[in-house]
Amino acid sequence: MTKPVAVPANIAPPTGETIVSWRVFYQALDPGPVVVINSGTSAPPATLATFDPTVLVNDTYGITVEATASGGGIQDLTTTV
Repeated sequence: MTKPVAVPANIAPPTGETIVSWRVFYQALDPGPVVVINSGTSAPPATLATFDPTVLVNDTYGITVEATASGGGIQDLTTTV
């Protein structure tokens, strides 16, 4: 990756619940610290964040989208870039 990229997601809560919080973070896989690049406490937008590798050390990173439903369940998905 050589330029900023959008981090889109379609987050659907379980039936009868809502999304109460969400966040997007990345972490170098060597490992490095968790860096939150966006978060919220309401329905998430279609584009959650922008990941900009041009300001980072050349490495492999995991980008994680995490959401918490009103029933307390937490789901996450990580992709490696």
